[in-house]
Amino acid sequence: MMHGGGWMFPGLAVLALFMLLILVLIGVGIALLIRSARSYGVKSERLEAKADDPLEIVRRRYAMGEITREEFQSMREDLAKT
Repeated sequence: MMHGGGWMFPGLAVLALFMLLILVLIGVGIALLIRSARSYGVKSERLEAKADDPLEIVRRRYAMGEITREEFQSMREDLAKT
């Protein structure tokens, strides 16, 4: 009267382990997304702070050819005084 009931328990155990594995993977994925979002926010704040640095702006303008070497040196010296 078992009608293959002997195979049912191992099948349920495998199914339960598979479901547990899926839940763990979902949890790890969510944790990685949260961690990534947090580190991205920190990096963007650092980049914004660096972009707003007056000396960095002068360096960028000199690198792009907007100002001459003399203007760059003059601006760099002025910024060093403050």
